[in-house]
Amino acid sequence: MRESKGRVSNILSWILLICMVLLFLFSCKSIIETKKTGEPSFVLGYRLIYVTSGSMEPTIKTHGMALTKEVQTIDDVKENDIVSFTVRTDDGSFVRTTHRIYKIEDDGKIYTKGDNNTVVDSYPITISNIESKVCCTFNFTAWWVNLWQSGISGRILIFSIVIFIILIYVGIKIIYPKRKECR
Repeated sequence: MRESKGRVSNILSWILLICMVLLFLFSCKSIIETKKTGEPSFVLGYRLIYVTSGSMEPTIKTHGMALTKEVQTIDDVKENDIVSFTVRTDDGSFVRTTHRIYKIEDDGKIYTKGDNNTVVDSYPITISNIESKVCCTFNFTAWWVNLWQSGISGRILIFSIVIFIILIYVGIKIIYPKRKECR
């Protein structure tokens, strides 16, 4: 009985490993293709974005991250959704921004506003500008990035926390070693 459970567990582990390797290879292929075209890279319709400004605070903190889902049509978004979009600047370059949809007009113009901004963005966008909409945010990354950027003392603190966690793990393994089953 135990041997059959062990075999099933082993087979399931191999299946999971193969699926993870295939997902990794698919992700790599997708990223390489998008580097060639300059388009944003999505894996299974999702991607992580890194927020560099405070325009969406407190919803998304500066140096926070957000998981976004690819947007295809105007039906994929509604007012109050947070979206990531690109606009062309005067010098011809593109700037990616993440703001909340303030208003969608019948003619397809979309107005956005950062949660921390007092006014609506001065330029309307269209669905062709929108790349993705935010599904969830990870503000805990902001603390780590801010700490890292604070200088050598912040970096020492991060390394100390990591070493402390490793020592706790090793200590638990030493105190509570895996017991061998008697047969």
